[in-house]
Amino acid sequence: MHGYNHPKGLTAALAERLGVRAVRDTYDGQRNLHTQLERTVDGLRDSGRLVILDEAQKLNDGALEVLRDIHDTTGVPILLIATKDLHDRIMRTIGPDHGQQYSRFDIVHHLSQIGR
Repeated sequence: MHGYNHPKGLTAALAERLGVRAVRDTYDGQRNLHTQLERTVDGLRDSGRLVILDEAQKLNDGALEVLRDIHDTTGVPILLIATKDLHDRIMRTIGPDHGQQYSRFDIVHHLSQIGR
């Protein structure tokens, strides 16, 4: 999925993968994003799916928050494949938001350490 570093792009990419059709609201762009996110969450809830995101280090803080909310609401596991930069960024900025994000991490595996 390309262009998912922003919450709106992430939501659109997930919706596309799930076959969720966009809802057009001409009066309020935020309402459109919220509706698409709600429909995406409904598509993931109790689906037994695993969400896999490659190059997750490109996610901005808003997109990470959307993923956290999706996980909390649907219970689907989310696998983030990223460079060490994402882990370092989250560790460096642990506070109310990122602390909540980091608490959802179950396994952090540094692939560069394999075979050492």
